[in-house]
Amino acid sequence: DTQGVASVLHSLGTLRTNQGATWAPRKQTLKALATKGIQAMHNFTARDVANSLWACARLLHESLRPLNKRLLDHLPLVLASANEQEIASCFWALATLQSAEPACSHEVPPHVYNELRNAALSRVDSFNSQNVSNTLWALGKLPRDRNMNTGQ
Repeated sequence: DTQGVASVLHSLGTLRTNQGATWAPRKQTLKALATKGIQAMHNFTARDVANSLWACARLLHESLRPLNKRLLDHLPLVLASANEQEIASCFWALATLQSAEPACSHEVPPHVYNELRNAALSRVDSFNSQNVSNTLWALGKLPRDRNMNTGQ
């Protein structure tokens, strides 16, 4: 199911964080999760997208590139229901994915940045200190043309 795919990805990302960069799940496992995630994408909620993007950014594995693309395509569709933590997590994930090794990196379409930025601006007064910290770190990592010209 949708939540199961996102939960397993999130758990693998957490394991990577706890075990260090030398640990990685099996390529077959990631390919299978990517396939399941792509098949279930139409049911992904804002939380599922945020957790999956975070996990993909933590794992940085080439097998997840097709899933990353679908998550980026789906993100604008669920931003209206995203909470502050999910928005900040997406910013962090996009900046991490953008700056990854070429085999794992993913170009993020400008409209995705713009919609994520607008979602953040509309809720910035509700961000806690961790949300602010993660978002500012991400904005510092993103290419200048992506984080300038907020129009506000």
